[in-house]
Amino acid sequence: MAMNICSYCGAQYPDDVVECPVDRTRLLEPPATAPAEVIRKPRVRRRPLFGVASVLAPFVGYVLARFVAAGHEGESADHLGGMFKFLGIISLGVWSGALLAIIGLVRREKLWGFALAGLLFPFVLIGLLKLLDLIRLFT
Repeated sequence: MAMNICSYCGAQYPDDVVECPVDRTRLLEPPATAPAEVIRKPRVRRRPLFGVASVLAPFVGYVLARFVAAGHEGESADHLGGMFKFLGIISLGVWSGALLAIIGLVRREKLWGFALAGLLFPFVLIGLLKLLDLIRLFT
C-alpha cells in the first residue's frame, strides 16, 4: 500500500489523507515506481582476425602463384596455361581477401582499418594494373 508523505515533517499517511493533520501542509504523493533498468552487456569488439587475414590473403595468393609459375618455368608449350593458373591463383587470393574483409566488418572487429584495406585492395590493384596498361600504351 502506497503512503502519502508530508513534505514538512516527513510523516506518512494513508492514501485517503490529503493534508497533514499536524502542520496542515499538502501531502506529497508517493513517487511512481521506476521501471526496472535494462541491463545491457558492454559492446565487445572482437580481435581483428578476419581483417588481418583480408590484408594477407592477396600476398599469400601471390606467393602460391609464384610457386605454380616456378613449376611451369621450363614448359614453353604450356606457357599460356601456366599464366592462366598464375592469374587465377592471384585473383583467388585477392577476392578471398575481399570476402574476409566483409566478414571482418560484419563481425565489428577492432582495428576495422585492416578490413577496410582488405576490402579496397582489389580495386586499388585493378586501378594500378590499368594505370600500368596506360603507361605501356603510351611508351
